[in-house]
Amino acid sequence: MKKILHKILRKSEGYTKTDMVYLAKGGFWLNLGKGSSYVISLILLYFFGNFLSQESYGTYQYVLSVAAALSFLSLKGMRTSLVKAIIKKKEGTLQAAVKEQLKFSLLGTAIMSGFAIFQYMEGETNLFFLFLIAAVFFPFYNSFSIFISFWKGRKDFRNVTKYSLLYQTLSALFLIPVIYLTDELIMIVLVYFAANSIFRGISFLIARNSTINREVDESSLHYGKHLTAMQSISGIASHIDKVILWGFLGPLEVAIYSFAQKPLTKASGLFPVEALALPKLNERDISKIKRKLLQKIGKFFLFIIPLVILLILLAPHLYQILLPRYEESVIYFQVMSLSLLLIPLKVVSSSLKAKEEKKGLYVSYIASPLLKIVLFLVLVPFYGIWGVVIGYLTEKLIHNGINLYYFLRL
Repeated sequence: MKKILHKILRKSEGYTKTDMVYLAKGGFWLNLGKGSSYVISLILLYFFGNFLSQESYGTYQYVLSVAAALSFLSLKGMRTSLVKAIIKKKEGTLQAAVKEQLKFSLLGTAIMSGFAIFQYMEGETNLFFLFLIAAVFFPFYNSFSIFISFWKGRKDFRNVTKYSLLYQTLSALFLIPVIYLTDELIMIVLVYFAANSIFRGISFLIARNSTINREVDESSLHYGKHLTAMQSISGIASHIDKVILWGFLGPLEVAIYSFAQKPLTKASGLFPVEALALPKLNERDISKIKRKLLQKIGKFFLFIIPLVILLILLAPHLYQILLPRYEESVIYFQVMSLSLLLIPLKVVSSSLKAKEEKKGLYVSYIASPLLKIVLFLVLVPFYGIWGVVIGYLTEKLIHNGINLYYFLRL
């Protein structure tokens, strides 16, 4: 059966113009991981949506969003640049990258501590403790997840899936009983950050102990810092929506919006385009295969359009079954689901990263997120959650449009 399947995949390459054996092998493990991760996320959402008050969940998302908006301080661009270093067999870069991440993350800890002190001075004792917990775990929670990039660089998608699911499953097993037994946010946030930090740390140590040499690719470390600078505003814009909603409308609206946005984010993750494309594109001359890539993107569009339509039609029924308290979130989820139609263009973004097209990446990661933040600030006071939805979709269109422009110029 394995030989027959291999033969079929090789024959199909005449139509797809793609290494289908690589795609099937890597895609199987990544989709298994993404699918399993999606199930874990849905289970967590079910418990949050049915056992935690809406105000508490809105506050929980507010704290996590502030921490996520500052996560660029942990040099998240290293995750992409490390893939290139591992492909070059310079596996000591993993250890060097984490050291840099931990060092820069201390600034994030300082800022989060400042948030905590500000809340204490405002008399918000509960928020003081929540932000203090986030500050303590900030370096470890963000830095140790780079282990995923190590296995991606090796194209070992089996281990990407295995160790990603390890920390996600174990973290969920610790978090779910706490959500079920208590509405105490301090305990929930403490378990969330502690469990994720510890189990990500274990996965990182396994990856570090698997390295075959101590060679460090200094250019990849430098490029990782460049990518972080490019993506910093984008990272802030990706999570500022809940912070702005909290400031203008309060925790209830944050909860309603979050239960529209979180399932969508996870649905997007079911298509691991960048994880599969980036290692391959790092080995190719992008300028010579542009035409083929555009053809593949076109075929991907034909595949994804019916899936998005199906998701939009099923959404009301899924919410009614799983999250009956959040049926108000359905319409926002359906409209934002249109952004999934842009998933095929992740190949374009991956091509720019592989080519190290710094000018195009800087424009893409700075201009469109800045517009997104401005739209949020202008529209949310007048249109509430709809203001966030409009800003979200507008930024997606502009971001991908800029990427496509610079891709065509390669």
